[in-house]
Amino acid sequence: EIQWIGQSGYAKRLCVLNDFVRNNFIKAGRLPEEIAITGNPVFDVLQTKEVAQTGIILKKDKKWDDGKINILWASQPEPQQHPFCSRTGDSTLLDRIEKTLRNFIKNNPDFRLIVRYHPSENKKFIHEENIEFSPCSEPIESLIHAIDLVVVTASTVGLQAHIIGKPVISVDSTIWADDVKYAQQGISIGVKSPEELPNAIKSFKMYLKNKFVQPYPKNATQNVINVIEEVLNEK
Repeated sequence: EIQWIGQSGYAKRLCVLNDFVRNNFIKAGRLPEEIAITGNPVFDVLQTKEVAQTGIILKKDKKWDDGKINILWASQPEPQQHPFCSRTGDSTLLDRIEKTLRNFIKNNPDFRLIVRYHPSENKKFIHEENIEFSPCSEPIESLIHAIDLVVVTASTVGLQAHIIGKPVISVDSTIWADDVKYAQQGISIGVKSPEELPNAIKSFKMYLKNKFVQPYPKNATQNVINVIEEVLNEK
């Protein structure tokens, strides 16, 4: 969408997620004064005490509070062809990621894996010891608060987890890597292949210590409202 939204004059003001997105739009041709960093209103609920409490309750109800480190694998479709450019995808990537994570859990009993498939994925979950399934009916906001570490390719679940301070590992061989660039934004620790996941997971406490967290705007809804009022009051 940056091909047309990135053109100067496409709306008087553009509200974006963070400084990284702002810089991309400036490179595409937008004037700096046309862009406001507001955050995204859809993520405001993540930062509420009420939602954080639902995560604590979910963790207790699922018996995930037994001292194991809970890893969430949030999958998303990996198409063979990118919809907007010539990039091609690896149809084996998602299976390789899940297989690598399952093998890791088998060899590391102090970890637990929670698998969350994308709503558009038609996959059959196979239950194994310390490997559990999160259905799409389970609120993703509560689930993110209930786990310790998130693995994604380019799912927005990675961004959501980052916003509340959870460590994120991204597999950057996905077809979407150049679109989201989570590792470049400081949102995730990037690995080049599924085979690198075990070492990255074992080091996740280092990620927590270093806190690869960029400041995220609070109350994005009000921030956007403020921008709207500012534009309306311009003469």
